[in-house]
Amino acid sequence: MLVLLLALVIVAWLAKDALVKYGMLSTSTTTTKRAGPAGAAPSATEPAVTPANAIEKAKALEGFLQQESTKRDGGN
Repeated sequence: MLVLLLALVIVAWLAKDALVKYGMLSTSTTTTKRAGPAGAAPSATEPAVTPANAIEKAKALEGFLQQESTKRDGGN
């Protein structure tokens, strides 16, 4: 029983590290600051980068690329 518990703890620890690495889970110990132009501090109005925010940006980019492709093809 103790060996199974130890294996579960190891798997949970590795899964947490993988989720943090891929940006799916944030940690309170790691803080990143984005620098603005010329090393200025980040503004308070910039939204934090989250997986959902990244997906929305990708969808917006996809729509823009489809519009440009349509324009280039002559609107067909």
